[in-house]
Order: sequence, then C-alpha cells, then structure tokens
Amino acid sequence: MPTTNRAARTANLPIFLEGRGDRTLQEQIYRSVRQCIVDGSVSAHHRVPSTRALAAELGVSRTTALLALEQLRAEGYLVSRRGSGMYVAPQPSRPVALIPPPAAITFTRPPFSRRGYLLSQVRAPDRRLPGPPRAFRLGTPALDLFPHRLWEKLVRERLRQSRPAHRDYAALAGLPALREAIAEQVRSRGTHCDASQVQVIAGAQRGLDSIFHLHMFRGDEKNFK
Repeated sequence: MPTTNRAARTANLPIFLEGRGDRTLQEQIYRSVRQCIVDGSVSAHHRVPSTRALAAELGVSRTTALLALEQLRAEGYLVSRRGSGMYVAPQPSRPVALIPPPAAITFTRPPFSRRGYLLSQVRAPDRRLPGPPRAFRLGTPALDLFPHRLWEKLVRERLRQSRPAHRDYAALAGLPALREAIAEQVRSRGTHCDASQVQVIAGAQRGLDSIFHLHMFRGDEKNFK
C-alpha cells in the first residue's frame, strides 16, 4: 500500500490476498502484517493504515481488517494510541526466552470392574452401514424428507413466545407440556396413556439405558460387577 504524507509516517504494508485459499481473508491480512513487522520491513512507531483505508485498498469489509489488526494488537505487534490510530510496537532487541512447558502430570485411577473391563473390549457398532442407500438403513435418517421450513417456522414462533423461566432447568422427565402432548398423541391411537407415563430422553442410547434401569430388580446389581 502507498505511503501517505502525514506528520506520523504511515507504514507501507505489502499485502497480497489469495482469491481462493485455505486461509480466511482476516488470517491472510494478519499474517502479512505480522511478517512485515517480524522481518523488519516496517519500523517501530510507524502508523498502520486505518481499518477504513485498509479495507478499501484490499477490497474487504472493514470488520475483516479490524479483526486482523485487533489480533495483532492483542499479541503485542501493534499498540493503540487514542485519537491517532494503531502503531507498530517496539520489538525486543533479542528473542524472548520461551517458558518451558510444565512437566506432564500423570493421574492414577482405580481399576475397572470386571464388567467395565469387558465393556471396554467390545467394539462399538458402526453408526452408518456401508453400501448404497436403502430403506431402514441404520444410522442414515431420511434427512431429505424432514420438514425443515415448517420446523424453522415453529422454532421462530416458539422463541418469540418464550420467557426467561423457559430457559431454566426443566423437570427430569421432560417439559410437562411436551409430555402431555405426547400422551395425547398416544391416546389418539387407542392406547391408554397419561403424562406421568411419558419420559422425554436425549437419544436412543439414553432411552435404552433408562429401560434397562427401570427393569432391574433388587439384587440384580451383582451381575454387573
């Protein structure tokens, strides 16, 4: 970028952005400016172009340029002066000694129970079966049939009606209104059900775990040691 003639000299920053690269525009600006400072291409106390000028020169948003310069300021490469902008910070004359990382801390744990050891040896089942798409395929729901637009509309409507109390911890069995709605849906299919018989769980694995615990009797725990 060209140097402007002002009382405080503005740094000339050769920044070249890749149209399509692995790094974001913000990261490219950050790395380019940092490299200029580290290489000594830009001397200390030189003023950095304003975010507005930098964004206009590079053809990026002002937010992108601002975030890149703020990261450099946070890392000590730039300093901010009120009412004057950002300047290249004085660099140390010798490399700063790096603090050695702390020694690794080892933790000891109690041994597994026999059941825990056996479970650790069992290979987890694949959540997705290989092969072409087919009906009732494990781990592959019909995402293309999910009513995304209707779901988005219902979520927005619900958020507008929500109150701070709705974001607090709910009952362990699930939201009472949701349990009542589920029970009503089950009753519509000819099954006797009330909300006290409904428990909302997070995922099939949690549901199976709850079923096993509900069907255990006193004394069965000896089989799981």
